[in-house]
Order: sequence, then structure tokens, then C-alpha cells
Amino acid sequence: MITLIHVKAGNYPRILCDSCGRPIEDASEGYVVWDWDLDGVGPVPNLKFIHKIVCDSRPRQPMSMSLEKYLRDLLSNVKYKADKFA
Repeated sequence: MITLIHVKAGNYPRILCDSCGRPIEDASEGYVVWDWDLDGVGPVPNLKFIHKIVCDSRPRQPMSMSLEKYLRDLLSNVKYKADKFA
């Protein structure tokens, strides 16, 4: 789940694992998984963020994308350039 964590020092966007509830602290350690009929169109139902290997339950959710690719594509789809991070 994508959420916002509030602490005294400020607010921090985080991605929490939908399996264990812990933060995914490194994009290379995450997957986005879903159970989807490839013939369907429109928003994907039941999208979940999970830790790779440790929380991977793909026998129930056969479709997946690395979290790195998901985030890269998301930023591209909203026309956010990587050089803005510098």
C-alpha cells in the first residue's frame, strides 16, 4: 500500500508490503502483483505491493512487475523527469 507516515519531523511517503505490513525500503526488493485476466481492460483490481521472495505469493497472483519498473513507469506517465531528483 502506498501511504503517508506522519512523525514529529515531518511526513514521509512510504510503500508498505501488503503481505507483512513492513515498509519496502529498497525498490529493488519489491514487486507489484495482481490477479488479472489478460482479456480485461481498465484499472487493475487487487493491486498489491510486496517484498520479493519473502512475501511473494504469486501462485495466487500470477501477474507481477518489479517495483523499480512500476515506479519508473508511474513517474513517466505523470511526465516527471528523473533529473528532477538531482
